[in-house]
Amino acid sequence: VRTVMHPTLSRCFRTNDRMLRYRRLPCNLYSNTMFCPKIKSARGYTMAQIFATDFGWSRSYPMTRKGEAHEALGLLFARESVPPKMIVDGAKEMKLGEFAWKCKEAHCYLRSTEPYCPWSSSTECEIRELKKGAARKLTWSGAPLRLWCFALEYESYVRLHTEHDIFQLDGCVPEIVVSGKTADINPFCEFGFWEFSSLLVTHRS
Repeated sequence: VRTVMHPTLSRCFRTNDRMLRYRRLPCNLYSNTMFCPKIKSARGYTMAQIFATDFGWSRSYPMTRKGEAHEALGLLFARESVPPKMIVDGAKEMKLGEFAWKCKEAHCYLRSTEPYCPWSSSTECEIRELKKGAARKLTWSGAPLRLWCFALEYESYVRLHTEHDIFQLDGCVPEIVVSGKTADINPFCEFGFWEFSSLLVTHRS
């Protein structure tokens, strides 16, 4: 930065352009951690970070420990968009540390629900539906339980491309409301759970 007093002086100041790198979501998101400690997945995961709206849109990011919640948040911001508000419970890994810092840098206001009121978070309902749907996928396909991490991600995609009896959707699927674009259901019509799992492994490897 050059000034009139020091025309030859040049200094480098760090700028916060993180909020300009990402797209913005038109709705608030809720976040919570889903645990599955009894059965470790094929990829070594024991839990998942769930991001959801109050009308059926969700994203699932499997994790090995609670401290990776901020990594899931970074993937959400980069792959999807940044919501105006992120509503979480009183968990320290989401109220403090890297999670809170990333929300602040992206101008995503971090809010918390009332203590001892789990029903005030939409992720509780979404986690219940994701567990039901993932269990059905594993049962129908005959897949081992250790593939629950793939089934959870697959169920998230299926639900956000499915119409729900929710007034807020106005006859649309959640993906259209969130992205504003026509949802593409071809990958989920042409490929089942096993194909999705193999494609996911190939893409990420």
